[in-house]
Amino acid sequence: MAAHQLPHFGVEIVVGGQPLDKIAGKDGKTWVIARFDHAGVTKMVECEEADPYGEKYTQQWPATPYAIRVTNYAYPGPVEAKCFVDGKLACKALVRKSGHRHGKDVRTLKGYQSKPESISYARDSVVEFLFTLPRIAPPGARGEENKV
Repeated sequence: MAAHQLPHFGVEIVVGGQPLDKIAGKDGKTWVIARFDHAGVTKMVECEEADPYGEKYTQQWPATPYAIRVTNYAYPGPVEAKCFVDGKLACKALVRKSGHRHGKDVRTLKGYQSKPESISYARDSVVEFLFTLPRIAPPGARGEENKV
């Protein structure tokens, strides 16, 4: 996942309240590495699905929740921080300058928290941000039709 540092703003990817180390990529971007060994943070996600023949099976994979911390260091006015996941707006927040009478200079974006009972992979909505491994998708899950 790319992480950016701009003159007036800072963006950090945070796991368990701690920012992840940034790594300079050969592509000129700054990256963080997703890890699945954060004690007390990484959890196992389980999902029961059925194959095309009706046989049920359960998949289980590790997931590490993360947040995006946006800091306004020097910009004089409020700025709207937006986070997109797979091209869809996941969340947004106003980040005000430090000392402003209405707010903070740091905002932490965690995904949608209004409906925690919703599951992002089941309903195509962002509930929380998770680092996960690729998994086997059931036929048709990617918009592909079953071909004979």
